[in-house]
Amino acid sequence: MSKVVKKIRSILNTRKTYQVGLLQDKAYRVLKLETKAVLKPFGITPTQWAFLGILCDNKAEIRLNGLAQELGVKAPLVTVIFTHLKKMNLIDSHKDEDDSRAKKVFLTKKGYEFVTQVEKTLRKEIRPLLNGLSLKEVVAYVSVLEAIVKNSENYKNNK
Repeated sequence: MSKVVKKIRSILNTRKTYQVGLLQDKAYRVLKLETKAVLKPFGITPTQWAFLGILCDNKAEIRLNGLAQELGVKAPLVTVIFTHLKKMNLIDSHKDEDDSRAKKVFLTKKGYEFVTQVEKTLRKEIRPLLNGLSLKEVVAYVSVLEAIVKNSENYKNNK
């Protein structure tokens, strides 16, 4: 076993779960507060930003209930978000052809331009929080988050 691996194992074994949890909470709060501060001048919240991002990534119309599921929130919150973003002319909707009770939501041209501008600004403003980290470390961090979410879904399904 290499010295690096031994050192990593030693660090992990000496950290208490509450220490890791506290560190995780602090990092989350720092990232959340900075994200909120950057998004505030744009007139949106982090959840509204995620809503727009999902629409942008899918490049297609999505039902409101699908957005609620993707965001991990209840339908009434998605309705509030929808109303706010529609007033900003960032999104629009039409009735679902398969289910007239459902709405399909999509980004407007202004919405796509807005997402591009916010993404560029947010990346620039958050970058200082990642000082000292290599690209490999940032990729590993995102991979760990993805694995935790995936594992939690499997864990819930197998309970």
